[in-house]
Amino acid sequence: MPTLLDLPDLAMRHLMKKLNFDSICTLRKVNHGLRTFIDEEKRDFKFDKLHLLLENEMAVLTLSAGWESLVITYFKGDKKTCLVSKGGRDRPARTSYLKACCIDLEMLLKNQKSIFKSVTVLFRCTVFEDRIETKRGEKLLEKITKQFLTDIANVLQSRDVPIKTQHLDMHVMNHDQLMAVLPYLCPETLTNLNLKRSQQRSQDLELDEVLKTKQFKRLTAFKVSGFRTTVSVDNFSNLVFSDISLETVKVDDLLFLKEMANLLDLPDLAMSNVLGYLDLNAILTLRKVNRALREFVDEEKPDFKIMGLFISLKPDNVHLELYIDEKNPILVEYCREGDTTSVFCRQRKTVNLDVMKTCANDLEIILKNQKSISKEIGVFFDFPESQTRLDNDEYEAQLRQRTEPFLTDFEKILGSRDHKIQTRFLRMNVIDQFQVMAVLPYLYPETLRVMHLNASNHVPDQTLEMNEIVKSEQWKRIQRFMSHGFFISESLNHFAHLSKLYISIKTVTTDELLMVKEASV
Repeated sequence: MPTLLDLPDLAMRHLMKKLNFDSICTLRKVNHGLRTFIDEEKRDFKFDKLHLLLENEMAVLTLSAGWESLVITYFKGDKKTCLVSKGGRDRPARTSYLKACCIDLEMLLKNQKSIFKSVTVLFRCTVFEDRIETKRGEKLLEKITKQFLTDIANVLQSRDVPIKTQHLDMHVMNHDQLMAVLPYLCPETLTNLNLKRSQQRSQDLELDEVLKTKQFKRLTAFKVSGFRTTVSVDNFSNLVFSDISLETVKVDDLLFLKEMANLLDLPDLAMSNVLGYLDLNAILTLRKVNRALREFVDEEKPDFKIMGLFISLKPDNVHLELYIDEKNPILVEYCREGDTTSVFCRQRKTVNLDVMKTCANDLEIILKNQKSISKEIGVFFDFPESQTRLDNDEYEAQLRQRTEPFLTDFEKILGSRDHKIQTRFLRMNVIDQFQVMAVLPYLYPETLRVMHLNASNHVPDQTLEMNEIVKSEQWKRIQRFMSHGFFISESLNHFAHLSKLYISIKTVTTDELLMVKEASV
């Protein structure tokens, strides 16, 4: 009885053209002769869509050409076996489900010359109610797909020409999964790249290697969902459209965006979102670009959520230390240089204002909209340790002359706010009560719990007058107080409400001793 292989090659070719790709895939597996004939024909199936889904125990390969679709599902079996389901028919295979998927994919893509409209690759882990179980599943999927990705890269790399597609959509778990596919696509046809996080937990996506590829440099649109990126914004200058999440935006990034487009042309909602990604230094820089941006920033009233603020004042310089988080403080140094001030914060700039006035202006912007509760505020009037008592008298007069205008401005800043500054801890190095009262009345009594007042000069036997301090509502609400370098002259009755006290006093009356005894019982 004659077989198909007995037909002339021309007749066989005409017959093959009548078959769809599902039939050809089935025919190819009949025997070695038919498989060889089909492979030598190098038929282009003209697929326009490729969709690949990988899960912990299953893979689904979908290829479309117009209205026709081929769907093959691979189920994990026992040991090194799997079940392949296609067109309602199941067949066992003596290989892993990922290997079986890779073999079929190689055959189907081997002679693809047409341009795909889209290629989609999804890595998806089953979500369990138990978060620990979900994370275990994610790690397992990441492990078992490692070899599969190597096989896929080999399949794509073995082709004479790169796969041509216009769009690449990938749900990935890491950078390696993207790089197993992207470098083997045709740069001339790829225009859109969409990435989405397939894991439950949030994480950063490394893009350093991706940015170096020819494929990325030819893109017109790039979108990332669920990942944060840490690269500079100027890496996306070739794109017409981009949608990415940045952990922080640097000043250089803002200047680059300013050159690319006018930020004020963006809708207000978009501008508000941009401000949400900027750190304190970036917003202060943006505010100084022009009047319109300054007005927009001021109207938005961004809360910088300052956790700690420390101001150290000397006659000729001011040191400002801001903590937005506990690890990376923002340091600003203001130094007097004749009639101007040099400001150092990552880079140096010169301001035509007095050093104290320059610092006060920045503090006004920083504290204007602070609503969050800070852990600590510190204001320090510092003296060099080497100063003698005689020197201190002269130095103290000079310090008063230089810092009193600053304190007046600082008092106005705090007093102009709609709400008092909320902090739990006030720490000050002062000369006298005047400096304390420039700050204390403008702190929110309900949150202030601890206050430390230390002497900023090293003069023995000096006394700190506290008659105005003890009248304040803030004083009545604090729970702990400590003073170092001063003798306190106020009656101990003013300290009876405190749970912890550390002070130096010269004399104690009998009534005060009885009060302390009753309070400690």
